[in-house]
Amino acid sequence: MVDTVGEYIDRVERTSDPRDTVNNIYLLELCFSWLLYQHGYFKQVMNDYTTNKWRSLQYYLECGKELFSIYDPIVGSFFDRYAATGQFLLDRSIGSSSHHNYFLIFVDELDAPIYWPLAIHELAHCWLSSRNSVIEISSQIETTLDSDIQESRIEEAMCDAIASKIMGPSYAFSYINRLWTGFSRMKGRGYPTDSFRIEVMVQILRNNGYAELQELDSLIDDLEYDDWDDEEIVESLDLIDEFAIQLPFDVPNLDTEITSLDDFQQNPPEDIRTLFHVGWEFMNQSTIDTYSEQLRAINHTIQETLERNRATFNADT
Repeated sequence: MVDTVGEYIDRVERTSDPRDTVNNIYLLELCFSWLLYQHGYFKQVMNDYTTNKWRSLQYYLECGKELFSIYDPIVGSFFDRYAATGQFLLDRSIGSSSHHNYFLIFVDELDAPIYWPLAIHELAHCWLSSRNSVIEISSQIETTLDSDIQESRIEEAMCDAIASKIMGPSYAFSYINRLWTGFSRMKGRGYPTDSFRIEVMVQILRNNGYAELQELDSLIDDLEYDDWDDEEIVESLDLIDEFAIQLPFDVPNLDTEITSLDDFQQNPPEDIRTLFHVGWEFMNQSTIDTYSEQLRAINHTIQETLERNRATFNADT
């Protein structure tokens, strides 16, 4: 990044064309601002990385990185929302590409680990950053939206589809319990309606073998989200569904012999997808009286399992 800033400084000093000077100064300011912006994020990472919770998150993201076959460095951190950033966002701004990429994934610092399937949505943004899939789908529908808003909404829905296929129902449960209307800080014109996003998730889950989703069906019925077809990018739904079918990700086998919360605590699944799936199964079985205790036990088991597996992973590598 410092080399890039230096390159634009050299261009400003060498050129005699006023238009080139203005353009290079603009790019220089953009890159320099980006450098400071990312430096602030990395300082946040440095504040987090000594904690057990960060170690658990980082291992989880490393597992997600492997599922996506992403080869660039990925670092997790805690922030006031879920987000993804990295070199790819700067490349979009200046219309270029870089041979050196990296990704920063943020999860809400207030969230318990049970909601971390939402971070797979952010990894999906990173995975899509090197592909033209969003533009390809956007070009096939017509709306009254500005092109950047339309593409942003489509990308959000595509990331929901990807996360649903990779994680199974745990992503939908995390989204509904954490980000449903009224509780989310991630609203704006660049996001589809919650109702449309839920419909995307449900279609992906059913098309990938999750036909009997009684807990999800019951939860969705309570949401009354029948207005999903009012979303302006509704024409993209079938295209996103077709896109998800062709994704090169295996549908996880989430069947286990775990029948009780005690079993889950004593013998938690090693696979992250099964770990979160079983965790949400027990969360959905909780009552008002048992909710707090089960939430604490499940989150403790998830974090402890991730941290233990990270220690084993580091020892092996």
